[in-house]
Amino acid sequence: MADPNELAYHELMALRVELDTKVSPEGRVVIPIEVRRALEVAGGGRVRFVLEDGQVSVVSSRTLAVALWANNHGNAGDSVADVRTARNQDRELEAQNQSRAASDLRSSASDQRSDDEVAADLLAAVGLVG
Repeated sequence: MADPNELAYHELMALRVELDTKVSPEGRVVIPIEVRRALEVAGGGRVRFVLEDGQVSVVSSRTLAVALWANNHGNAGDSVADVRTARNQDRELEAQNQSRAASDLRSSASDQRSDDEVAADLLAAVGLVG
């Protein structure tokens, strides 16, 4: 196996390297230099521990950025066009809803019934009159 100290970032991330470290009584561990170099993390830097299916991964902001770029490179599509399309669809739906509401208001205004008729229907609906 090649010396991890001499490998470039992308080459090191493709290798499987196993390194042991000791857990202190306080629960602290020292991240081995090879891992810090691979993650490009220095003292005071931040890392994220990801626990999934019994496996733990240590991720830095650099590795998150590289993974995000790799997942979206060439396949991201045109997000501006996607947002415009979604907004246009929302506008069309809103126009349809407003048109339907206006139509409902017009039809209910033409169906004006007397208060006595409405009261009789309500009483019949609850079974107080037959």
